[in-house]
Amino acid sequence: MAVELPSLNDHALIYHAKLFAAAHFKQLPTNKLPSFSKGWVYRFRKRPGIYSIRKHGEVASVSASNVVDGHVDMRKLTNMYPLQDIYNRDETSFFYRADCSRTLSSNRKVAGVKADKTRVTMAVATNADGSDKLPLLFIGKAENPRAFKNHNVVEEFGVEYTNSKKARMNGGIFKDWLRTLDLRMGLEKRRILLLVDNVSSHMRPPVALWNVRLEFLPKNTTSMLQPLDQGIIACVKRSFSRIKVEDSIDRYVAGLPQQIISIRTAMDWASRAWNDVTPTIIGNCWVHSSIIPRPDAPMSMRQILCF
Repeated sequence: MAVELPSLNDHALIYHAKLFAAAHFKQLPTNKLPSFSKGWVYRFRKRPGIYSIRKHGEVASVSASNVVDGHVDMRKLTNMYPLQDIYNRDETSFFYRADCSRTLSSNRKVAGVKADKTRVTMAVATNADGSDKLPLLFIGKAENPRAFKNHNVVEEFGVEYTNSKKARMNGGIFKDWLRTLDLRMGLEKRRILLLVDNVSSHMRPPVALWNVRLEFLPKNTTSMLQPLDQGIIACVKRSFSRIKVEDSIDRYVAGLPQQIISIRTAMDWASRAWNDVTPTIIGNCWVHSSIIPRPDAPMSMRQILCF
């Protein structure tokens, strides 16, 4: 079987350069090796004329209507709770087999590729100071995926899995999740504020909550007010892509064929990616949403994501 060259991006180039240096320059002290920074990889690409090319993607549309009023309303709510008792939860489509959106090429234009549309929904939830990152919840189509045979993903990876007809969040799944969270907070003798976006799957099922105050972010403002959309989910996906690229390169170097990523492997890597998101990153993203107080000094996006 032929060994397939993985798609390359800047991270893949840096990772492979580090492997090469470790194998061929063992005698050199660490301070004599290149830094393998973003600046290094840019200069490395520039010399032979290699460009970073976007292969596919789409521009997200953002509506900023009612954002000012939304800020005021959300701040009134969050001021009533300590940071550790303010939570946000959101769902995102997780195309875990999708290739990198960028590749490296000596040509300005590259041929388009057909994107792998294999998808599950991934639900992410955390509190405002990052001290309580809830287990990731994955929603697939299959009740018992073949990859789960003889495996308990909850125990192995600390994640949760359920299913629905279209692999999307629905009222029943959200209701069950809420009840579990409410029970946990009752056992911990806590009363928390949970902020979610204004979608039908969150609003349809009535459920009695004693320890969770459920509030909805104002309509058409979530991309600007929702903390998880300010970089937290992006960090998870970026870290997942890094893990996937490193696995791909390791297989290529070892002469092994590229693997077709199973849902179980994807959940393992996503759990590792979620663990990589630090409380500092989470706290910075909450501050960037402006629904909790800002520190005195404004932060750049690089500081928010701890680059």
